[in-house]
Amino acid sequence: MKESSLFSNRLQQLISFLMRLAMQNHYRFIKQQGLSVPQMMILYHVQRRGGCTVSEIADEFGISNAAASQLIDRLVQQGYLTRREHPQDRRIKETSLTEAGRRLIEASINAHQSWIEELAEKIDGNTQERFLPLLDEFVRSIQGGFAASKICDD
Repeated sequence: MKESSLFSNRLQQLISFLMRLAMQNHYRFIKQQGLSVPQMMILYHVQRRGGCTVSEIADEFGISNAAASQLIDRLVQQGYLTRREHPQDRRIKETSLTEAGRRLIEASINAHQSWIEELAEKIDGNTQERFLPLLDEFVRSIQGGFAASKICDD
């Protein structure tokens, strides 16, 4: 096996393993909050966009307006979103995060950061010290490879 193929294979194993652990951790957080994954994804989307309409949420997630409206209604009832009429068109309903919604997103980010710190603690200091320069170089290489292309999280 060529060296680059071996590296790609190991990188695939590492990424798959870390993604699986990260998703399990995230699912646990969502479940503890009494939410579903689609509800949490809507909260992230509304936070990223600074607010949006039911139609925009439906389009983003490939669901009907009725399904999006039901998910939003539950989030409104739970106190994470507000729904109000658009100032120029009363037929359009805009959603935005409440303070509780913002705190939930922040708690999600903090939970992820805590998980990363917990993961790092499993690696002894000597190994961390040896690995850190390689990790820095790896991150620079990856970032350099993507700097030329447009990365979009919309």
